[in-house]
Amino acid sequence: MSQKNVSKVLSVGMLTYFRGSDLWVKPADAIQTLAQHGIDARVPDISTTPVKIARAAFAAGGWRRKNMRAEVVDRNPDHITIGLLRRTDVSGSRVDWLQFDTVTWSETLGWTGATTDEGREFYTHGEKWQTYLDYYWVRSTVVFASLAKIGVPMGGGGILYIHTDKVDEFEKLSRWVETVRGAKLYAIKIDATDPESVNAIGSAVKEHALGQVDAVVTRLSEWREKAKGRTATLETLLEELGDVRGRAIALSVALRFSTEEIDAAIAGAESDLRAQLETSKAPKVAPVATETPAPAPVQDPTPVVQVDGILVYSVEELESLGSKDLRKLCHKIGIEGYAKMTDAGRVVALLQAREAAAS
Repeated sequence: MSQKNVSKVLSVGMLTYFRGSDLWVKPADAIQTLAQHGIDARVPDISTTPVKIARAAFAAGGWRRKNMRAEVVDRNPDHITIGLLRRTDVSGSRVDWLQFDTVTWSETLGWTGATTDEGREFYTHGEKWQTYLDYYWVRSTVVFASLAKIGVPMGGGGILYIHTDKVDEFEKLSRWVETVRGAKLYAIKIDATDPESVNAIGSAVKEHALGQVDAVVTRLSEWREKAKGRTATLETLLEELGDVRGRAIALSVALRFSTEEIDAAIAGAESDLRAQLETSKAPKVAPVATETPAPAPVQDPTPVVQVDGILVYSVEELESLGSKDLRKLCHKIGIEGYAKMTDAGRVVALLQAREAAAS
């Protein structure tokens, strides 16, 4: 490829996606390497008893051997007991799972109780979950959280587009990923001489920008419903629209797409926002009461739940929730793909949602 074409490729950018296999990283190592590479990510404390019990439960959910599985049979504030089960064919399609061993973890004794090789093998499996951070933490809390700030998602599958002006930030993240054994962040350069590739990415970027405008309009509607009257929220939404416009213009140059539709959507949203902002800033005149208003009807108290319930849980409490409760909470929050996550992945996704909502 000529030097001229190389410049074109770099001007368009790249596609990236993350993969990991047998990926484990110690919290202390994560703290050190994240700081070295200038990446801001929360590293959870997994050393407390409640979290160790929660992660032992996650380990049970992830333990699979040929015709064998594990399940939690007893869970207390200071210990957890896990049963190991073997599949037994009864008749036709009917299957029974018979418990053949149990293992217990407590803060004072650690892992005990195994009477079989499989049980003793589970000690190593459970201890790894209690000692290391896993693939879902690296993927969700570090990689995807960082890529979300610099990239544009290309539909499903975890593929993102990185424009050339974000390459330095991408390379910083990529260097950190290289410190994690089993992790790989791929970078695929886009051929700027292939119009179909450029048009496909440009269309996806355009749809993403329109989706961001829709998200601002949705939040405006929610603001109206809550009727909190905080003008700072409206001003923040206006700033977000400005960021969307600026980013769309910058990307449209490299990817050669029209911003006309995006500009129209932003103009409509800005007009609505400015009208609402003027109304909110107008002085409030108290109405003159002509008669004593009737007392408001007594209603059943409704529990106050902030950020759809996430803020009422501490990190330790989230990590101690059972799989069923985590699924319910993920469904309520609207987290995509939670059904295919492990419980540890659901906890990470919920914590991310809380941080995003609180910011």
